[in-house]
Amino acid sequence: MQWKLEAEIEGLRRLTAAVCSSTSALFAWKHENQGSDGWVPGGYIDSILMERLPGSMPLLGLGKKNKEERTELRKALKVAWLYIVDWEDWRESTEKDIWRDTHYIPWNPAWVQSHNYEDMSTWEL
Repeated sequence: MQWKLEAEIEGLRRLTAAVCSSTSALFAWKHENQGSDGWVPGGYIDSILMERLPGSMPLLGLGKKNKEERTELRKALKVAWLYIVDWEDWRESTEKDIWRDTHYIPWNPAWVQSHNYEDMSTWEL
């Protein structure tokens, strides 16, 4: 796992050095090994301090948006998710790397009150 963090940090360093306007600048990072009293004894904790980009988070206040705006945000999230899955090269993609409507739930453009994750008609969209 450490090599993944190092690759991420190197990518962020290069983007910051190039003054990339579409990603946050990397300010600092730290790798610490946990002692025997840590949450994961013998494990590690990695921290990354990055610039906060201006603007708003489109998924905050989503419930206040009209149905058309929420639908557009869901479409954009799906496009972005599929793009990211397509270019991530740290592992080979598998048949499990497909779009599922349940991907909306952790990003908040859909809420499931009934715990029925299989039937999207019961979701609040």
